[in-house]
Order: sequence, then structure tokens, then C-alpha cells
Amino acid sequence: MVNVPTTGLQAETRELLTAIRDALDLPFAATAAGDEKRERLRGENAVRIVSSIDYLLTFKHATVTNVARTLRSLVGEHPVDYTTREEAGR
Repeated sequence: MVNVPTTGLQAETRELLTAIRDALDLPFAATAAGDEKRERLRGENAVRIVSSIDYLLTFKHATVTNVARTLRSLVGEHPVDYTTREEAGR
């Protein structure tokens, strides 16, 4: 996970973009079975991201900050459930 310069972005936008990046930038798995779990989780997180953006664009009362927090919460309910390369020492 790399820090990219975000000059010119509002804090709320940066928060949402960081939540999106974190939802998709999952650690690599140590096994083939883990690879399948990683891809499944990334796909599920992509659906959560699209739903969050759709909510933000659809409802006038939605705020970028609240959508970012909700996205983080939703992603947090489904943590990485496979052994990562880092955990396996690879």
C-alpha cells in the first residue's frame, strides 16, 4: 500500500479514495486456495464500492465522509480470511 501525493484533494475525497484502495489492495495469498479467496473477497469488495458510490450519487443527504466510513465498516466486517505471503514468510 503506497502513499500517493494527494495535493489538491479535499480531506473527504482523500478518505473515500483511501477506503476504496484499501478495499481492493488486498495482500497476496500464500496458496492457490488463498488466491481464490483473495479474488472472491476483492470481487465482494468491488460490489461494496460500487454500492457506496451509487448511494453517494443518488441520495442528496449522503456525504463523502459518511460513505467512506460506511465503506470501511462494511469491508471491515469481511476481513482477509486466508494466509498471506507475509504471514507465511514468503
